[in-house]
Amino acid sequence: MNYSKNWHKTLEKVLCYHMKNDELLETALTHSSYANIHKLPSYERLEYLGDAILSAISRDFLYHKYPKLPEGELTKIQSAVLSERSLAEVAEEMHLVKFIQFIPEFEGQTPKRSITADIIEAIIGAIYLDGGLKSAKKFVLRIIAEKFELARSGKFFKDYITEINEIVQKNKWSVDYKVLKSSYDAHSSYFKMALMLNGKQISSGEGENKKDAMRAAAEIAIKQGKI
Repeated sequence: MNYSKNWHKTLEKVLCYHMKNDELLETALTHSSYANIHKLPSYERLEYLGDAILSAISRDFLYHKYPKLPEGELTKIQSAVLSERSLAEVAEEMHLVKFIQFIPEFEGQTPKRSITADIIEAIIGAIYLDGGLKSAKKFVLRIIAEKFELARSGKFFKDYITEINEIVQKNKWSVDYKVLKSSYDAHSSYFKMALMLNGKQISSGEGENKKDAMRAAAEIAIKQGKI
């Protein structure tokens, strides 16, 4: 996208953070498809940094927030809230898609979920470099602290794959996922996965990666009472 003169001010209102270095923020929003053509740095290094910062802040928060929870429960909460699906939802809630610089394969195409999730981590990395750990922590907890509470209370989105695994283990059944169809191109991928229970297909799901397609198949199986 071609940024308007005051784009950074608009985005800063969304982020509730004033950037001293606008170039960091622009880089955090630049996908490699756009960066390669325009000879710009992409968000990948910032994402790498932001991922580590996000994980550290989350672990510190959960450790002190829930002093009696065992490591396994803390990990389960963190995994749910920091998942690609969850971070993509945060990006959607903040309407960040319109700020992302990328080259779509088709006109009007929007960035896939993995990209919007990466953008959240890249922004965290940018804020950390711009304002330090205190600023990054403030931003992170503002956007996900409530989600930790929801995950702890069981009101966050369900992990249907885990739910099926628990049912299978309890009943000593076998479960597997089989690729029915897949396709790839420069900017997207597609998978259709079958959920196999004791060797028989009970549902199928679609997604832009295997994990999403497996989750969709698991959700269908649970909601339709097939397991």
